[in-house]
Amino acid sequence: MSQLVPTFFALKDLPGKDGMGSASYTSCIMQLSKRQQSIIESNPRIAQVVAAAGSGKTRTVVQLVEERLRNEIVRSGRVLLISFSRKACAEIRNRLSPEAREAVEVSTFHSLAYRRLRKEGHGGRIITDAMKAKFFRDFLRNRNTNGIPYALLLANKTTFRSEMPELCMEAFWKFACYKRENGFVEFDDLVRTMLRKLRENSMREFQQAYDLIIVDEFQDTDREQLAFLEMMKFRNLLVVGDDYQSIYGFRGADPSIFVKFRDHFKDAKRFYLTENYRSLKPITQCGNQIMRFSREQIHKRVVSVRRGRRPTRALSVERGKEESIRSIVALNPDARILCRSNHRRFVWERAGIRPEQISTIHSSKGLEFPIVFLDLMGGWSALRGAKRLPPEEVRIAYVGLSRAEDLLVVLHCPYGALDPERLVFDMFRSSVQRVGLLELADIVSGLPFV
Repeated sequence: MSQLVPTFFALKDLPGKDGMGSASYTSCIMQLSKRQQSIIESNPRIAQVVAAAGSGKTRTVVQLVEERLRNEIVRSGRVLLISFSRKACAEIRNRLSPEAREAVEVSTFHSLAYRRLRKEGHGGRIITDAMKAKFFRDFLRNRNTNGIPYALLLANKTTFRSEMPELCMEAFWKFACYKRENGFVEFDDLVRTMLRKLRENSMREFQQAYDLIIVDEFQDTDREQLAFLEMMKFRNLLVVGDDYQSIYGFRGADPSIFVKFRDHFKDAKRFYLTENYRSLKPITQCGNQIMRFSREQIHKRVVSVRRGRRPTRALSVERGKEESIRSIVALNPDARILCRSNHRRFVWERAGIRPEQISTIHSSKGLEFPIVFLDLMGGWSALRGAKRLPPEEVRIAYVGLSRAEDLLVVLHCPYGALDPERLVFDMFRSSVQRVGLLELADIVSGLPFV
C-alpha cells in the first residue's frame, strides 16, 4: 500500500475566541483517521461501512477509490459507484481526481438502468414529473379524496392504497395504460426491466462489467436494489450508510436491508466510522440519546472529536407567533430552521423568515449548518394516541439535529395531549437547556459567520 494522501477538510476543533472552535476557521491538512485507514487498507470481498453523520464517509470512499486505482487493485472503467441522488453523485465526482473521474462510473441506480437498457436497445421516453402530476391531477379532479390533496396521496402510495384502495388501484391502472399507449416509461419501469433481464441471464456482459461496486447511502436502498447486487458478478462490494439516517420509507427504502446486511451477504465484514468531525459534543450526545427511542438498529455510540461544550438549547414559541424569533434567526445568515413538512416551511416564510434560511429536514440531508433551529412545533407524524413515535420519525429527528455544527436550538410549544410533537420533544428533554429570547439572541449573535 502506497503512502496515504493527506485529505483536506475544515478543522473545527481549533480554539476560537470562545475556546470552543468554529466552522469558520481555515481548512487544514489532516491524515485520515485510523478507522478510515483500516477501511482503505483492508480488502475483504464484501464490506459494510456503518458511517455516522459527520464521520467523513465521502472522504473515505473517495480515498479508497483513488488508492485502488493507483495500486491497480481495480481496473480503470471497471468501478461502479452508486449514490442516492444526482446531487450526491455530483459531490463525489467533484472530489475525485481528474484521472479517477475518468476511470469511475458514478451514477444513481435509476440512471444506471436507463443507460444500460438504452445501450441494449431498450427503454422509451421518460415521463416527466410535470406530465405525471398533470395526469393524476386531471384523473383525481372529480374524485372524492376525502379532502386529502392529490399531491400528498401520490407522495405516499402506501397511505393512498390503505385509505382508498379501489381509487388507488384504478388510478395507477389508468396511468399504466396511459404510459403504454404513449410509449412513456418511468425510471422504476426501467429498473424492473433491468432486473428481469438479469434474472433471464440476457445481460451477462453487464453482470461481469465491474471489479468493484460501491453503494453510498445504502440505508436508503430498497428490495429491487438489493436484488440487483445479488445478481451482479462483482469481485468486490462495498456498501456505506447509516441506519440512523434512513428517512425515505415513503419511497420504499427499507433500513432493515442495511441492518441485516450480513444475512444477505454472509461473508461481509463490518467497519464502523463513529467519530463525528462536524458537531460539538452536546449535539452528538443529544443524537445518541434520542436514538435510544428507535428499534431495530445497529447500536453505536457517536463521539465528537471537537473541543467545546456549548449546550443544546430549547426555546418555547407559541404556535401562530413564529415571528417572535425572526430577529434572532436574522442575526446569523448561516442559521437554518429545519422543519418536518413543507406546510411548516410556509408557516415560517409567512412569519417573515427569509426562505433561504428555511429547509425541510429531508431536503437538508447531507448538508451542515453552524446553527440549527429544529422545529418541533408541527408537521410530525404518529398514530393518534400513540405512546411512542414510529421509528422513522425518530430517525428524521436525528437527521435534523445532526445537521448542526456549533449550536442546536429545539423549538417547542405548549402541546395538546395527542400532539405527536409532544412525543418528539420528550426525546429531547433530558438533553437540552431551556433558554429565553434575550439569552438566545446573545448566544446567536456571538457566533461567527462562515
